Formats: sequence, structure tokens, C-alpha cells
Amino acid sequence: MDEPDAQVRRQKLLKKWMVLLPAFYNGILEGAAPGTILIDGNESAYYYESPDEFYRAYHLIRQRAQTLVPEPLRNKYNAQVQAGTALYIDQTLAKRTNETTSHFLSPEQQLKFFEHNVYYALTTSDEYVWCYSERMSWWLPQESAGKDRTLPAGVEESLISARQKYEQGKPLGYDIKDMIEAARLKRKSKKE
Repeated sequence: MDEPDAQVRRQKLLKKWMVLLPAFYNGILEGAAPGTILIDGNESAYYYESPDEFYRAYHLIRQRAQTLVPEPLRNKYNAQVQAGTALYIDQTLAKRTNETTSHFLSPEQQLKFFEHNVYYALTTSDEYVWCYSERMSWWLPQESAGKDRTLPAGVEESLISARQKYEQGKPLGYDIKDMIEAARLKRKSKKE
């Protein structure tokens, strides 16, 4: 996307694993009726651990990706494409079966990590933030869901807190950089 020369960009694209994705997406965009909104759900956000990753992805969707959109479709792209953001709750709350950074955080830190990701997801989406989880139930009562599938204490409060801060135009109020770095170091030392 960052290659200014269209021919060089095309040659580089031919070597990528999803070479037909831009053409497919452009076809959808071209055929979309007025008023149709296409939302890039940004599934990559599942694994974000810093505000910068959220901001870079938003810029990628809203600006940089336009180099792959034919000039006649760019106004339509700007009018009908939105950036959404995904939250993979299992990733931030150490619910995945494989070890992730969150496995090396305390339960309180995991909730801060989740709140952080909710907050930055809200700040970097045009309208929608979506939550995904595999290993817990949001709807079943604890006795029906099973112990390992219950919603961890504090999750709803973290979600509400992030949303309130966002809606009130307040900053998150803390940085998780050091916390994440310490967890990464613990994970790395365990592997050695």
C-alpha cells in the first residue's frame, strides 16, 4: 500500500498470500448500492497490546488502503467504508488454551488490559466495536455455563468504564506499556 508506483505496487501484491482480496473488495464496493455501508471489522485487533496498534490499523483502513482502490471508486470508499474494531476477550483475559501475554498478568491486570483495549477500540472505530470469545458465556448463569466458561468478575465493569470514559471524552487514565512488557519478559523467560 505504501508503494507510490502503481506498477511496482501491483508486482509486489502478486507475491502476497491474499492477492485477490483487493479485487474482490473493489468488486463489492463497485456493486454496493448507495447507502450500503461496508465495515472492515479489523480482526487483527484481537492481538493488539498498545494504542499505537489501534491507531495504525485505523489509518490503514481509512487512508493507506485507498492505494488499492481504483481512483473512480475512492469517493465511494470514503462514503461507504467504515473501520470497525474487534476485541478477542479470551486473548486479554487469559482464556485461550495457548499461552498469551495475558497469562502472565494478574486478574486485575487482565481487566486493565481488557478496559484498555475496549477504550482504544472505541476511539479507533467509525461506529462498531465487536466482541468475540470462545471460552466463556455472556448469557448463561454460572451454574449452567460451567466454572471455566463463566464471565470473569469485573469484565462488565471494565467494559462500562471504558465506554464511559470514551463517551465523556476522558482519557483512559493509565498506560499498560510497562505491565505488558513485564508480562512479555515473564513469558520469554519461561520459554528459555
